[in-house]
Amino acid sequence: MRAYIKSKTFWLSLLLFTAVPLLILWAGGTVSGRSSYMETLSVLTIVAFFQLIGQFFQTRGNRYAVKELTMNKVLKYHKCIGYIFVLIILFHPIFVLIPRFTEAGISPGDAFITMITTMNQGIILGLIAWCTLLALGVTALFRKRLPMKYRRWRVLHGALAILFVGTAAWHAVNLGRHSTLVMAVVLSLLTAGGVALLLKVHATQKGLSESGIEK
Repeated sequence: MRAYIKSKTFWLSLLLFTAVPLLILWAGGTVSGRSSYMETLSVLTIVAFFQLIGQFFQTRGNRYAVKELTMNKVLKYHKCIGYIFVLIILFHPIFVLIPRFTEAGISPGDAFITMITTMNQGIILGLIAWCTLLALGVTALFRKRLPMKYRRWRVLHGALAILFVGTAAWHAVNLGRHSTLVMAVVLSLLTAGGVALLLKVHATQKGLSESGIEK
């Protein structure tokens, strides 16, 4: 843990993927109008999603991070942060339903049924992203029990990550309560950059493998 605290990579990641979304929310004036605990859950969800996007940059593709922390430490950071914020995002639908437990009107159960059966673009994207994230988390947690070699698992992990971040970003822009033009642009740029880095890593590793340099 001391290595992370002293690491420039750690603090740059924390600044970019935590401070930036908070600054956008503050500047856009979208954090208002609801109870403080609901706004806290919304902000927590947004920060968690940004942190998951940040995981694309905390891999072997980030040579600066690997050079500073070594590959093993980068992977430990990647796993630790990943599991924490995957869990938060998986609870996102429950966060949305919390007001139904304390406010008059539609019951939580009816609200949930309405939410998952409303076939508009934003809801469909959210359902796809949630199911993909669940698969991503489960296959990562039980990687060693899966009937596949590590290299194939990495391809699966990358594919699920790309599908999740793409649909989740689209869902956030399309349906997010705090979505603004600035938020949409930043999300799009970070998502595209992270996906591009991941694809570059896989292409490089594939080239090394085919040339016999990496076995």
